[in-house]
Amino acid sequence: MKYKIVLVIIIVGVLFSACQNETIIDPFEVKGDIEIWQSIDDTREPVKLNLMIDSLKPIYDDYDLVINSRDGFSVKLAGDSLLGTTIEYAPTSGWMFTSDHHPVNSRVKWISEIVVVKKPDSEANFASGINFISENENNHWSLGQLLSMNYSMRYHLDGTTEQEGNAIDVMKKVKYFSLDSFIDEDYQWLLVMDASGEHHYISKSNYAIELQSRRLDLRNDKGEVIEDIVGIIVNPPRNTVMDNYHDAMNYLEKDIPVMTVFLDGFSFDQWQYMKEEYPKLYMSNLDFMKATTVFKPVTNAGFAAMISGKVPADTGIMDRSVRRPECKTIYNNVNDGILVDGLVKILDIPCQLYLENDDDQDGYTDYETFTQGMKVLEGEYILIHFNGIDDAGHDYGPFGEETITKMIEVDYYLEELVSNWHGKVVILADHGMHKTDEGGDHGEFRLEDMMVPYILINGGQYEQTN
Repeated sequence: MKYKIVLVIIIVGVLFSACQNETIIDPFEVKGDIEIWQSIDDTREPVKLNLMIDSLKPIYDDYDLVINSRDGFSVKLAGDSLLGTTIEYAPTSGWMFTSDHHPVNSRVKWISEIVVVKKPDSEANFASGINFISENENNHWSLGQLLSMNYSMRYHLDGTTEQEGNAIDVMKKVKYFSLDSFIDEDYQWLLVMDASGEHHYISKSNYAIELQSRRLDLRNDKGEVIEDIVGIIVNPPRNTVMDNYHDAMNYLEKDIPVMTVFLDGFSFDQWQYMKEEYPKLYMSNLDFMKATTVFKPVTNAGFAAMISGKVPADTGIMDRSVRRPECKTIYNNVNDGILVDGLVKILDIPCQLYLENDDDQDGYTDYETFTQGMKVLEGEYILIHFNGIDDAGHDYGPFGEETITKMIEVDYYLEELVSNWHGKVVILADHGMHKTDEGGDHGEFRLEDMMVPYILINGGQYEQTN
């Protein structure tokens, strides 16, 4: 019996000792300009910093690290100086940075977070962070830059719960930045676009950008919030691609035929270039207005917006995966509306559809689209979609020689179509194009992709028939 009592005491003592020595480990977070954000709490082995950062897939090749401690101390290290550095845990110092080739005061203790931040001269990655578009430039801020700059903290109501008559307000603490601190110019209006495809026009009203992990929200002093914003256009143009619907319906209701000429991938910058370099072209002598397209600036979304007058949140078309609009379009309001297009049916809409093959095997369908368009140039409403500028832009860049040659070719087709049309004409694009190492691309919230030309004019035969 005596031995059993001793054994019990030993077991209880061991268990009590283990509980006394058990320490709650506060993890540190790694965030910012990396694809994978992670919380680190495994203390078994020192963490090799360069390998850890590489495993989290940095968005930028050139970056810095900002290491923040719980006591407010921070250091900034170059990303290319991490070889041989570690993060280690000790009960007396928490997570600590160690290095044999950095100054001794870089050894931050009680690390709370590590922020990966793009170098200031690194080219912006518009798929992450937030971009402000002004008249002639992009002003992009990466998530790493936002996390490493001065910010304020505040609480806002996240919800209310109640049990047995007792109600509590659940508050959430968030980082925020004054919206006006990102905008240098005077403005009357801002066009805010969110990830759902909605457009929000706002004026000055004490808005702040809130950082909700990777998501950015916009909240004003009245508690009104726009969630998951992707970008902001400062003093946006009055025109949008959705004006095609409203302008067309305005004249169709007056029994005036309308033709829309849709120049895929033709940016406002490209039109300005053609106007300056090739002043004798037909399009160079048209007074195009700058217009915004929708987010995402891809063909399905832009096409749906131009024939419905609705944003992607209403059409249900954000990208190339969806083809049928969830709302009515111009084609639902006319009899036998005509659509002349290239090889691919882009949207599922009620129309008389002509899809053109590359019969002359030049790699494009523009000549065939033009030829068919001239044959069916009649009726209430016709939309003619030229794909070649976009195709050439992807392969050779928005200002490549081949792309310019294609724009000159399409200019001829455009002039012929307009001169033979007996009603009103809208000429516009679905999105623009930005330059890449491989050629060109689009689909990002940036000036080059989001701004397109727009014009409403009379067809050449309009005065003779009206």
